[in-house]
Amino acid sequence: MPWAFGTHGDTVAYLFATQLVAGVSPRVDDSQNKILWEAKDSPSGANVLVEGHPLGTSQPIVTIAGGPSITDVPTAGCWTFRLSWGSKGQRSSTINLEVLPAGTLPS
Repeated sequence: MPWAFGTHGDTVAYLFATQLVAGVSPRVDDSQNKILWEAKDSPSGANVLVEGHPLGTSQPIVTIAGGPSITDVPTAGCWTFRLSWGSKGQRSSTINLEVLPAGTLPS
């Protein structure tokens, strides 16, 4: 299963899809962009908030609940996902993931 660590080694994204594809799920092959977002202090991901945007820009922003979730983004390219957690969101980490153009069949 593909995965990516966050910047501080205390978060991880497990990709159920081998590759992410831009656009709305289900994709052309009827699969989805499902990711399990976890933080060391919240292994279920229940208290994790995920905000994503294209690398180097501030828009568009997608907001996703932690844990297992469908992670659909509108555009292809490298996306930065900021995970925050804790009682007041005081902990954070970032994970960059590549997203293929809409309509692409993942390999």
